[in-house]
Amino acid sequence: MAFVKTIDIVSNNGTVYADVAGFKAAHGPCGTENEDFVTEASMTLLEGGTGVRVIYTYADKATHDSHGEVALTDLPGIDTTIISAV
Repeated sequence: MAFVKTIDIVSNNGTVYADVAGFKAAHGPCGTENEDFVTEASMTLLEGGTGVRVIYTYADKATHDSHGEVALTDLPGIDTTIISAV
């Protein structure tokens, strides 16, 4: 059964982005292009433009667990919040 994780990734330095492309230019794809683990992913700009909401879909929870936590905590200038993981 598919496992879906939703996280918000927000700039912690006050940067405001006009669109997802601007956020990705500054911070990269944030795991959305990792086809080894993620079967589908989307990224949408949060209200206010300071970050994005990312939804990752994995084949199952075991695949998610093998991937580990999306390694975003090591990236300077952003904070992450897990919204859901089911």
